Amino acid sequence: MAWAFATLRVADGPLLEALSSSARRRIAYFDGQNISNMAWSFAKVSFADTRCLFAQCGSDDRVEGTFQSHALATSAWAVAAQGFSDRPLMEALSSAAIQRIADLSPQDLSNTAWSFAARKMRDEPLLEAISSQAILRITECGPQSLANTAWAFAVLRFVDAPLLNAISAQARRRLSAYEPQNLSNTSWAYAKVSFVDGPLFAAISSAAIARIGDYDQQGLSNTAWAFAWLPLRHDPLLAAISEESVGRLANGINDFTHGSLWSFWRSSEDLGRLLCLHAAASASAASAAPSTPAMAAGRLEVVPGLHRGGSGGGRGETTTMWG
Repeated sequence: MAWAFATLRVADGPLLEALSSSARRRIAYFDGQNISNMAWSFAKVSFADTRCLFAQCGSDDRVEGTFQSHALATSAWAVAAQGFSDRPLMEALSSAAIQRIADLSPQDLSNTAWSFAARKMRDEPLLEAISSQAILRITECGPQSLANTAWAFAVLRFVDAPLLNAISAQARRRLSAYEPQNLSNTSWAYAKVSFVDGPLFAAISSAAIARIGDYDQQGLSNTAWAFAWLPLRHDPLLAAISEESVGRLANGINDFTHGSLWSFWRSSEDLGRLLCLHAAASASAASAAPSTPAMAAGRLEVVPGLHRGGSGGGRGETTTMWG
């Protein structure tokens, strides 16, 4: 019943309270699948009783003994999605997952990686096991699994060149099936770990241009940032992001707008496009109450000593990548 209501995204408080109370009383009779299904259901509708449910699971031996592969991944996701920290539980899930790594599906692998990244837990033995298995099964991975895995490893700053190369090769074969968020997350992930992959970014650029109207502002900003940070420049993509961003500035500016401005400042050989975006942002800021000091300024601030083509991190000159 909990699964059905969660799948339909119906958060019926009294029903969930009753289910939770009943589950806690009978937890000794639940196996790993029962517990993980209940935890998933609670997390899906943001019902904050997942912690209590896991607290009564018992010992680590029970996790390793009764939680099968999918239940392990589902439980890790539920913990991360609810945003609570339970390091002993996550460590037990990690240990059991490593033992059963060959049984995890591609989605289980990516969900597990995402869960540990979301909780900022850099478990190297687990990441190494996930990487090895993901490479072996890379042709079975869909767009969401590929993008989530790349994102998770980047968040944890775990640079695994064989995995990134495998994700790149598979992604380029399936890029037409990628949603804008998958595209922006993938480019962000590779830039985050400074892993330059020209063929992948060329393919992402073409796919992004074709779907530019479907991007949200964060996706536009993250994509511009990724190309700027590496640094790789593709003028048609910059033009598409610029045109789309200018059209949306009438709705106001936010932190993602400023991220786009920085990316154009870093990438552009001439400042025409940057000034166009900046003028639109300034006009928007003048007509709306700002929410941050940066927005209140409504202008691009050039920090003394910081020049186009470099930053405090010293990424070097922006180069034309292709075309």
